[in-house]
Amino acid sequence: MPFKFGFYAAVCPCNWTFDRARLITGTLPPGLRIEGIQIVGVPERTGKWNCTVALEGFRCDCGAFQGPNFDYCRSGVILLFDIDR
Repeated sequence: MPFKFGFYAAVCPCNWTFDRARLITGTLPPGLRIEGIQIVGVPERTGKWNCTVALEGFRCDCGAFQGPNFDYCRSGVILLFDIDR
């Protein structure tokens, strides 16, 4: 079954962007890959995986959240995958 997961910033009241997502620890399930700021693909087998993904270059178009102090996702977002089919 195809898989698509995107990262979204709930803290920004207007349009926002990330430059890219980058795997910093762990592994994605076989068959999944990072494309831009999404994880896409078709899982190849069942199992459990965990990883940490850094989101780099956060920008908020309205200026509510700007500057290096708001690049808060660089340290990573922990993802847990439990694929059962």
